[in-house]
Amino acid sequence: MSLVHTTTVRNTLADAIDDAVNQGSGAGNIIVMESDDTVLSEITLDDPAFGAASSGTITLAGVPLEDTSADATGTAAKFQFRDSDDTEIFEGTITATGGGGDIEIDNTSIASGQIVRLTSYTYSASA
Repeated sequence: MSLVHTTTVRNTLADAIDDAVNQGSGAGNIIVMESDDTVLSEITLDDPAFGAASSGTITLAGVPLEDTSADATGTAAKFQFRDSDDTEIFEGTITATGGGGDIEIDNTSIASGQIVRLTSYTYSASA
């Protein structure tokens, strides 16, 4: 049998993720990277980064969010959420729209200097 968390516990877990991303003296970031950890883009989050949990899910605040000038050229494959002290909180995969990644973007090919925009993201604590 699989573990099942109540909605109250799932909300607590999701809000704890938001609290962790909001740690430090300023806003956290989403770091967009190639599979080899080369940083392509850094997108500054709102502070707080997410709204309050509902049904174990938190939704990214302030979207769309963007980096107006990508740091490097490459193919986005993963991301990290980091707090303002640059401590990694969690990471996941990035794919093109329809590719099934934790974050899906319209084009994973990023060129140095281009705008990188994130239009939505939700985090869900497991049921």
